[in-house]
Amino acid sequence: MEKKSHGGSGSWRQAPAPVRQLFWIVRRAMLRPKRRALSFGYDHKRYSRNFDDGLVTAHCL
Repeated sequence: MEKKSHGGSGSWRQAPAPVRQLFWIVRRAMLRPKRRALSFGYDHKRYSRNFDDGLVTAHCL
């Protein structure tokens, strides 16, 4: 009878190379520190410039 290893420490080493590569990519990604989401905002003048229609009003002259 042939003995089969079930979950032994060396069993993952017998996996095909692409599977091992994927394992290390996933493991590295999980251990990598998480980056905080970037936050940004507009100040009032820059935001209003987005809606400027190019017309000059009389009170601005």
